[in-house]
Amino acid sequence: MSTSTSPATKTYTGTCACASQTWTATLPDPVGHVLCHCGTCQQLGGAPYSCNQIIPEGDLEMTTKGKGKKGEEAGLKCYRYKGASGGEVRCWFCGGCGSHVYREY
Repeated sequence: MSTSTSPATKTYTGTCACASQTWTATLPDPVGHVLCHCGTCQQLGGAPYSCNQIIPEGDLEMTTKGKGKKGEEAGLKCYRYKGASGGEVRCWFCGGCGSHVYREY
């Protein structure tokens, strides 16, 4: 007989630099991350790589500026670019301070 146990999770909160955008993310505990060395991440971060967290859409909740909503409905701004895979990437950021909040692939 086998038993299935759900992996442990932990909820984290975050905010942009001006605190007009806040969010919660439910992630596995312990949490992992991705170090990306692509040209876009180097340009955005001004460094040889950026540290990113991949969060399934249902595990990220915007908690201000349109509670529970994402995108322009939440007061965020977006720009698009072609990712290394050739697909479109939508990068959402705070219109007030410019902090990157999340990307959609």
